[in-house]
Amino acid sequence: MTEKRKYRRIKVSNLARLSNAECSLINISKEGLLLSDGKIKALPTGKEVDIQLKIKGSWVDLKAQVMWSLKDIATKAVSMGFFIISAPSEFTEFVANLYFEVNGK
Repeated sequence: MTEKRKYRRIKVSNLARLSNAECSLINISKEGLLLSDGKIKALPTGKEVDIQLKIKGSWVDLKAQVMWSLKDIATKAVSMGFFIISAPSEFTEFVANLYFEVNGK
């Protein structure tokens, strides 16, 4: 049985780092995020990683687990979905503000 997401993803366009390679944050929720770029390498499902997100001009550190990865053969871009294991309050506030902006509440 496939697990459903609890929280809706919100489209964003932020910088991120995965294994010291800059990439793009494509969407985000309270519990997960999607990174994509041609510079990152696909990682195995279940692997725990450190991710940095650029939030309000500062890098914020997260711990996350790879849920899936996909490589586009034509563009060589890699997309990976992550479950967030731990994140600081800066991340929680950032996501809460995004939900407020999108939902107006």
